[in-house]
Amino acid sequence: MDFKHGSEYAFELWHKNGQKLADITHLCKNRRYSTERNEADTIEFMVDLHKFEEYCASIGTPPQSLLYPLQTDVRVKRNGVYIVGGQVTSTTIKIDQEADIEVRVTGYLNMLKDRLVTNEYRQTDAAEIALDLVRRIQADTAGDMGIEVPRDGQYMTGKLRDRTYKRADVKDKILKLTNLIDGNFDVRVTPDKKFYTLPTFGSPRVDVEFVIGGPEGNVKSATIERSATSVYNKIWGLGSGFGDDQIVSVQSDPLSINAYYTREKVVTFNSVKEQSTLNQNTAAAVAKYSTMLEIPKITVTGREFDTNYIKVGDYIPVRTSGHSMIEGLNKVYQVQKIEVHLDDNGFEEQIEVYLDDFTVPQIQEDQDDD
Repeated sequence: MDFKHGSEYAFELWHKNGQKLADITHLCKNRRYSTERNEADTIEFMVDLHKFEEYCASIGTPPQSLLYPLQTDVRVKRNGVYIVGGQVTSTTIKIDQEADIEVRVTGYLNMLKDRLVTNEYRQTDAAEIALDLVRRIQADTAGDMGIEVPRDGQYMTGKLRDRTYKRADVKDKILKLTNLIDGNFDVRVTPDKKFYTLPTFGSPRVDVEFVIGGPEGNVKSATIERSATSVYNKIWGLGSGFGDDQIVSVQSDPLSINAYYTREKVVTFNSVKEQSTLNQNTAAAVAKYSTMLEIPKITVTGREFDTNYIKVGDYIPVRTSGHSMIEGLNKVYQVQKIEVHLDDNGFEEQIEVYLDDFTVPQIQEDQDDD
């Protein structure tokens, strides 16, 4: 996203069947939206109730038919390009000194969490399983949600998986497939409701740097949390099997234990049948959990980044200046989520960038769905 002053935004209402209903940009206030890796977009805004009713009367449309949960979609354009979209999931009318409608929109990926699937896959690419899950539920009687799965432009991981699903939450199972020990991939549902599998988002950025503090600082604010709630340095890895037949691996990090005492956690890898593989997975889990993470959340404005752009998945360096307590933050992070707050003129007055330490191995627990 190329954040700069004077961006042109359009907030449009669409019928769930794909028909554009109205452009209500002039009615919207308190607008914000977010986009996130492997998660549904969100859009929130408010509309003056009286002005909305007047607008609906002027075009001869009942207001409840123009803005109704699960029947109305919202798509947002920025400088003529659609950037986020989704389904209206709630409208809240508040009447006091003023009368407003609060609108919340959730991206199309979340439509998959309310669908269940039963099917078996053997030696199938993980990305192809994700694509087939979407195709399969759309082919059900009365199951078509208008999400298209294009034949071209889909990414394959090259990793073959076995999976058995019984009345399984489709979104949950897809996200588990994206975050396995190897063969990772990303998924996205575009604002025009096309589902894609993609190589893991992002590219190294040499033209952008977040500087916290000091005369070169370009960050409006930063939040850095050190939390012990997710520190575990002795991992019990449980593989396939039951009872005495279940394979087990116990791995620990002596340096972390010395620093933080022993903190134990059970991690299940039900699909792992080989002891050597389970040992590797459990060791990777120790690497993930044994470190006290310091993950900054950065807030900037469109003014600081008037010529640069930020995209979810990008790898961006963070540099601190003048604060010795946070010198450990000086490294490269991956952008996981961007939340943008707009003022009444369409200026990105607040851009919240959620980062993650991409050097930490990502472990998906309960990888097997049998």
